[in-house]
Amino acid sequence: MPQRVRSRIREEPAQLSEPDEGKMIKLAMQTLSEHYGMHRGRGKRAARVLGHQLGADLAGRFVSADLTGVVEELSRFWKRNGIGNVVWHDKDNLELAVRYSGETAEDKQMLCPFKEGLIEALLKKRLSEQVSVKETECGGKRDGSNCIFKISIP
Repeated sequence: MPQRVRSRIREEPAQLSEPDEGKMIKLAMQTLSEHYGMHRGRGKRAARVLGHQLGADLAGRFVSADLTGVVEELSRFWKRNGIGNVVWHDKDNLELAVRYSGETAEDKQMLCPFKEGLIEALLKKRLSEQVSVKETECGGKRDGSNCIFKISIP
């Protein structure tokens, strides 16, 4: 009769240091662009939800409570962590130009929902308002272009 063998050695899980948000964002964007068919159906929604979660988590590291200040902090964070650039495309119309460093045209199309969710959650948490962010221009459709996101504050 076979006997069940049980391991009597129990290992404690390794303690992992908390990753910083810049590395998490870069890793998430790399994973989405390399391994996930984000250009189809549910993938775009999943990317937006992931971006939203990371944006909400990132908001705790920011100190500004006004739109201009939050965008400036986001721009510095994006650049400092080697993620790319965030700049005002049209400040009067609340439009941001966003680029992820190293992205191809295909990556841009796949990563737009991620960036959209991240920016929206970050702004919602910092401004304590109902904010929505929508992509109005995809940089992946024209070579060398940034993605343009429109911020709406009711």
